[in-house]
Amino acid sequence: MHIGIGVFAHNEELRIAATLESLSRQDLFEWAGQNNLSVQIRVLANGCSDATVERSREACARLFALEEGVDASVTLIERAGKSNAWNEYVHRFCAPEADYLIFMDGDIQFVGSETLRSMVSSLEETCLASVAVDTILKDIVFSPQKTVLETISIRTSEMSRAGDPKIAGSLYVLRACVAKRIWLPLGLLVEDGFLKALILTDGLKEPENVGKIVRANGAAHTFEAESNLLALFRHEMRLMKGTTQNIILFGYLRRKLATSGVGDVGDLIRALNLADPHWVDAMTQAAVNARGWRVLPLQTVLLPLRQLTRLPRGSFQRYGIVCLLRSVFNGIALIGTYFDLRRGRLCW
Repeated sequence: MHIGIGVFAHNEELRIAATLESLSRQDLFEWAGQNNLSVQIRVLANGCSDATVERSREACARLFALEEGVDASVTLIERAGKSNAWNEYVHRFCAPEADYLIFMDGDIQFVGSETLRSMVSSLEETCLASVAVDTILKDIVFSPQKTVLETISIRTSEMSRAGDPKIAGSLYVLRACVAKRIWLPLGLLVEDGFLKALILTDGLKEPENVGKIVRANGAAHTFEAESNLLALFRHEMRLMKGTTQNIILFGYLRRKLATSGVGDVGDLIRALNLADPHWVDAMTQAAVNARGWRVLPLQTVLLPLRQLTRLPRGSFQRYGIVCLLRSVFNGIALIGTYFDLRRGRLCW
């Protein structure tokens, strides 16, 4: 078995060493050594204007040089953007013999040493699944004293975990054979939602099959949560822009598949990327200009209340007020998203 690990980093000079340190403590490497497996680590420094590359090379040399069966290096990608870095990693830089590809951001921390091994094992044991995910936690969960905003943020995350497993772009494991069929549109704002749709529908060909995602037991990681209301508001607007873009993309790609004669959505996206690297921005702006507010994901306003109905009885006391506040917050963010899109502000 060969395992590839892609660490995506854009201007992460302050965090990348700590992330790689956390990665080095995963028992995946000991397990790989005992079972004669090989692991390739690639830090994908994309569009960096700081010392991410230097800090990454120092950390790789210090942490992985003596690990048997582990090849760790840094790959410089001039163009910024995760979707482009994802395409470059999967179709150019990852080991061609890889069985599983681990995708992780350059600013996360693992909870426990068994997270990656558990995620890979979950795919080994569940042959129908294509992707394994873990439990994603905000770093403020471990704070001894939490503010009101932090409490609301934590409880919102708890509610979102109550449904079917979702792909979090910060960490997931994908079968390499599945990844190789996928190309991400350049300029994509929210790649995890786009990936989830492609994987669950077999490239937009079938109804969604939630069984293709498995959540690994005992696997978790943390990320740095937004620390104030303004930052949280901007983060929510970015997610809504990405969701809006994905909705537009799915409709466009389905129409193109039906009329272009191209049978595979991966081939179609690759051709569109080559023809015009800015096609996603142009398509998104055209849809916003033509349809106005109707392109927005209006369901996000009521989503927290719908999540509440799926929780066990007795959950209203803990989550009821949080859901109401979150719905109001989402409505305000949706209005801000609309005005940003009308002005052509499509970047993060």
